[in-house]
Amino acid sequence: MFTVTALTVPGPVVSSVYPNGWCVGMETRDVSIKGSNFTGTPTVSFGSDITINSVTLISSHEIKANIRVEPDAELGNRDVSMTINGVTGVGEDLFYLSTFI
Repeated sequence: MFTVTALTVPGPVVSSVYPNGWCVGMETRDVSIKGSNFTGTPTVSFGSDITINSVTLISSHEIKANIRVEPDAELGNRDVSMTINGVTGVGEDLFYLSTFI
């Protein structure tokens, strides 16, 4: 007799982004994403019209991402997602796009 046990890999947890907002029209910016279970080379997304230029793993709790916001990006709250080894974690409404006032 034997037992088969599924190996569970903890997924990334995305808890905060700094700065947590950006004005459309300002093209590129480094942002810090904090959370837990960060390893290897994460894939990051801020949704449509935001390109991730680079991602740097700082520690198991922080990465730095360089982002580019397209001039016609949709305004409002954005979820920030991170995928590591096929497992995705999502921080809901952690980033905000606005216009210059």
